[in-house]
Amino acid sequence: MTLGGRGLDVLDDWFTHPDDKGRLFVSACAEFPSKTDPVQRLAAQHYASAEVAIRQLAEAAGAREPDALAREWAILLQGALTYRLVACDDDAAAATRRVAEVLLNEQTAGGEAS
Repeated sequence: MTLGGRGLDVLDDWFTHPDDKGRLFVSACAEFPSKTDPVQRLAAQHYASAEVAIRQLAEAAGAREPDALAREWAILLQGALTYRLVACDDDAAAATRRVAEVLLNEQTAGGEAS
């Protein structure tokens, strides 16, 4: 998977897949909000591992600041996934794709250095 192109197309598949487990972490954290709770820690580990994977893709895509891009994308994707769940908006992935492309363009050869 890449950050651009088909990599962004999979968002819709992921967001609408019946086996998606992303909402479990959101629900679990709402039920167990203490930072020291094992459930909260497990959810945090899941988010951290997702961010590591995104960072690796950002590096491969030539991002100038892969750590920053990975954090922004992780927040964007989790926010969009939660929005889809709460608002029952199956088009959240399409909106997310556009924003993700802007972030990627700013960080790679497609955008100007800041």
